[in-house]
Amino acid sequence: MKEVKINISSVGFPSQFSSDAEKATDEFGLQIGQAIQYEWFRKDSNGCRYYSQWRDFNRLRLYARGEQSIAKYKNELAVDGDLSYLNLTGRLFLFYQNL
Repeated sequence: MKEVKINISSVGFPSQFSSDAEKATDEFGLQIGQAIQYEWFRKDSNGCRYYSQWRDFNRLRLYARGEQSIAKYKNELAVDGDLSYLNLTGRLFLFYQNL
């Protein structure tokens, strides 16, 4: 995945107790948008929130479709790292299709 550089300045949300006239201005809406952008795209020790959630949802979507890697299941079935006695096709079977 291509590394995207986004310049994010630290911006907090404006006060909820602002008047309705102030909330109707474009500047107030821009402050809200910048605060949301900062919350979702700031870099911390684990990366940014948007891309980490994207990876999690993608992993779960693959699992739901039965397309996840079976390496972890092979490792659990291995005896001292030896898989020669297993006849694994490398494909997970979807049991709900047989019902």
